[in-house]
Amino acid sequence: MSQQPNDARSALLQLIELDEAERRQVAHVLHTDVGQSLTAALLSLQFFAESGLPADEVEGVADSVRDALQQVRALSLRLRPPLLDEIGLGAALASTLEQIGLRRGFSVEIEASADDRPASAWLAISLFRWMQALAEVTPASCLLRVTLQTDATDTALLDVALIGATVPEAWRIESAARVRILGADVEVRQDGLRIRIAAPPEAPH
Repeated sequence: MSQQPNDARSALLQLIELDEAERRQVAHVLHTDVGQSLTAALLSLQFFAESGLPADEVEGVADSVRDALQQVRALSLRLRPPLLDEIGLGAALASTLEQIGLRRGFSVEIEASADDRPASAWLAISLFRWMQALAEVTPASCLLRVTLQTDATDTALLDVALIGATVPEAWRIESAARVRILGADVEVRQDGLRIRIAAPPEAPH
């Protein structure tokens, strides 16, 4: 009987890894195949405009294609930011949080330790998705301050503070759900959260 919780947890971890693999594949297709197709369409429209077609009609279609291209690129980044694989967790968090902050109307400060590339990809993506979810429900007109410390033992400490606002209930709900799945330790303060998380032995690398 004592093995059942471990089996369930291992299954959840594998589901997380599969979900991330699917996100990575979809983001790649959007960025390369769909993005390149839309770019080619823009080039064709420019050719048609230079060939004598009514400029206003061509430009109207071109504007629609540009909007679609921007939406595809934004969706690709939200699904799986390439910085997470190319540079590391700290850079990916900074870029993503700044984009969400611009859209939702709050400012961001992030400080990452020198060793911000955890040995476990599972740990990096777990922290990234957690912080991404919190940012999506962060109040406007405040400062989101994030301090990240990671080490090579697959352990990370994330301190998240709100300057100019109190912790929204959505933060508590979102974090409570992730604590159950990820086995993290969370300290909830009036102005933020302190998250400590370690990758379990059964986590995919």
